[in-house]
Amino acid sequence: MTISLRTLGLLVISAVVMAGATFGTASLVAQRSPAATLAPGVSPEDQGGGFGLQPDPSQPVKTLGPPPEKSVIQLVSFNKDQQPNSTDQAPWWTSSSPPRIPPITQFDGGPLQGVNCVMASGAMLARLGYGIVTTGTQMRTLQFDKSGGTNLFDMDTAVFRGWGVHFARGWLSSLQFRALLWAGAGAVILVNYGRIPVDLRNQKNFTGGHAMYADAFTPNGPNGMGPAYYIIDPIGRPWRGYNGDWWPANIVDDAAYDFGGGRYVTAWAFAGGTVARGSSPALPADGYPHKGGEKPPVNPSPEPVPTPAPSPPDASAGDDQPSIPPDAGTVTGTDGKYGGVSLGSILAVCATASPPSFCPNGVIGIYPLTGVPPPTPPPLVGNVPIDLLYASTPQPGVQQVIFTAPPGFQPMGSFWLPGGQVQQANLQPAVMDGSPVWIATFPVQTGTYDFVVSGLGAGVAGVSPVATLTVGGG
Repeated sequence: MTISLRTLGLLVISAVVMAGATFGTASLVAQRSPAATLAPGVSPEDQGGGFGLQPDPSQPVKTLGPPPEKSVIQLVSFNKDQQPNSTDQAPWWTSSSPPRIPPITQFDGGPLQGVNCVMASGAMLARLGYGIVTTGTQMRTLQFDKSGGTNLFDMDTAVFRGWGVHFARGWLSSLQFRALLWAGAGAVILVNYGRIPVDLRNQKNFTGGHAMYADAFTPNGPNGMGPAYYIIDPIGRPWRGYNGDWWPANIVDDAAYDFGGGRYVTAWAFAGGTVARGSSPALPADGYPHKGGEKPPVNPSPEPVPTPAPSPPDASAGDDQPSIPPDAGTVTGTDGKYGGVSLGSILAVCATASPPSFCPNGVIGIYPLTGVPPPTPPPLVGNVPIDLLYASTPQPGVQQVIFTAPPGFQPMGSFWLPGGQVQQANLQPAVMDGSPVWIATFPVQTGTYDFVVSGLGAGVAGVSPVATLTVGGG
C-alpha cells in the first residue's frame, strides 16, 4: 500500500490515529479548502498531512554506516526447537511455493563478487534452511579461501563459523537429486554453465564452472516443460526484476553431470536442518529421469537422502568469472545519516475546540462507523528508545536498516523520496550477534530517501529520528 506524502502524519505521527490502528479504528480530520495561513515552519505540501520535516538543533547529525563485516543475523521466526515438517512452509520463508526465499546475487559490490557464485548460492540455502540473513560477500569472509573460486566445503565452513550450522553434501544421481528436492530440500549445485542453452543463460557469453541454487523440483513444469527445477542463478539481476525461473530438468542434469563426472556435486538443507522431518512424499513416476519417447519407470522413489551420501569431489566453481554488470554499482552503497531534523506534528492542535487558522476545516470522526474509539489514546513520547544502528545496501537495489526497539513495541518503517509517495518497509525481528534487532528492507533506486520508524508499545506511541539515506555510486 502507498499513501501520499500529505498523509504521513496521519499514520506515523498522530498518537490518536496510531491508537486507533491498534483498536481497529482510525480518527480522521475531514478537509475542506486549503487554509489561508501555514503552520510555522511547515511547507505547503506538508500542510494537509499535518506534519513537516523541521530543523532540530537538539538532535546532532550522526553517521549511519553498514554493520560490522562479520556480524551475523538470523530471523527470530527460525526456532531450532520448533521446526516444521519438511514439506510445510517454514515461518521464515517468504512463500510456500518457489521461490521460497529472496534471490541473492553474487554482484553485491564485494571485492570477490565476480568469483562468489558458490557463496551467494550458499547464502540462499542458508536463508531457506536456517533463516540466516547474509550475502555472498559476508559468507566469503567467514571461510578461509580468499582468492578465486570456492567449493562446497568452503561454503559449509562459512555457515558453521558464522551460525554454528551445517549443510549436507553429496555426489548424487539425478534421480536422488530430484527426490531430495521433491521432499522439500533446497540445494546448491555445481554445473558447467556452457552446457546450458544460450537462451536460458543469465549471461550469454559465460561458459565456465558455476554454482546455482535449486529451490524446487516438479514433474510438470510450466507450458508443457515436463520435469523442471526452479533455479535461482546468482548471476541473475534481482534489481532488474529477476526472481528465478523454471529450467528443464534434463538440461540442468546434463550441466551438473558434465561438471561432476556423471553425478551431481551438491549441498542441501531442509527447513531447520539436513534431514527431512515428517513423512517424505514419494517421487511420482513422471518425475523420474528418462529419455525422450520412453515411458517413465514405475519403481518406488528412493530415499530422499542417501545414507551415507557419497562424498562429492573437492571441486571449485567460480574461477572463470562472469562479467560484473555495469549497472550493479549504481544501486549499491549507502551514505546514511540521521538527526538534525524532526517530524513536527500539527494535528494535535487541530483537534482542539478552537483550532488555529492553518488547520484544515471539518470534524473529527471515527472510521469505520461501527468502530469503538480507544478510551485513552497513548501519548506520543519522544524518548521511546528506537535506536537506528546501521544502514547499507547488502544487495543492489535493496536498502537495509537495522534498529532496536523496546520489548513489546510494534514498529512500522516508512520511507519516501522527497516529494514522493510514502511506503512501508518490510520489517522482521531478528537476532544480531546475540542481541534482538529489527531488520527493515525496502527497494531503492539511485537517489536520496528519508526513513523513519514509528509505532506503539507499553502504553505510548514513539517515533525514531529521521534518517536520510543516499543510494548510488557503489
